Amino acid sequence: MEVSVRLWRSRLRAWLPSLPPLPAPGLKLRGDGTAIVVAALGPLALYALTMPRTVVLEDDGLFLMAGEHLGISHPPGYPLYTLLCWLFMRLPGNPAVLGHLSSAVLGAMACATLYVCARLLGSGRLAALGAAWLFGASSHFWSQAIIAEVYTLNALAFFASYALILYGVAQFLTFKSERGGGRTAEAHGARSQRLGLGWARRRHSAWALPITGHSCCSPCPASCLPLGQRDGRSLAFANSCS
Repeated sequence: MEVSVRLWRSRLRAWLPSLPPLPAPGLKLRGDGTAIVVAALGPLALYALTMPRTVVLEDDGLFLMAGEHLGISHPPGYPLYTLLCWLFMRLPGNPAVLGHLSSAVLGAMACATLYVCARLLGSGRLAALGAAWLFGASSHFWSQAIIAEVYTLNALAFFASYALILYGVAQFLTFKSERGGGRTAEAHGARSQRLGLGWARRRHSAWALPITGHSCCSPCPASCLPLGQRDGRSLAFANSCS
């Protein structure tokens, strides 16, 4: 097993230097905080205006029933979504509307997280906001965000995992991991938690495993630098990771 891991690390070190470096995290609390809220409120308003006020097709009735009575839906049971739906349905109002509202809120949060992913990839605020809104208004996602369904929660966990991955990679490539090893370890733990929540929700989260595993097992950032940018300290740091 150890020989296999070392082999893959050597292959990754040969492959990664050819990739263009990711930009450093450019999120600003003042400007991006407002944009994140707008990225969520736009789709949420759309979902609130278009959601059905009664039980509709697909698994809507099943999840509404499970949420109302804190029961178990079809396999694998979706306990996290059922619990969140149950919490929303404790509010006063029409149980069907409140169950649909839980999906709408989770879908809006997924759009906001997509904005964060786009910003971490180097997009401008308007481009990231447009991407979040277009995703939220896409026919498939929109149709699942206005009924009691599990897909909005899965999208939120998926995008949250990728946002943490992108942030961790950017931290590595900007060399902040040398000074903030604790933060890097916390980011790995947070990524694992998001992936675990997504896996408990739906097995399609397995698609995130290759990138999550690569981000947690990737070689030292110093080994990803071009030869001309490596100094003695970075080379020593790279050797300590091998």
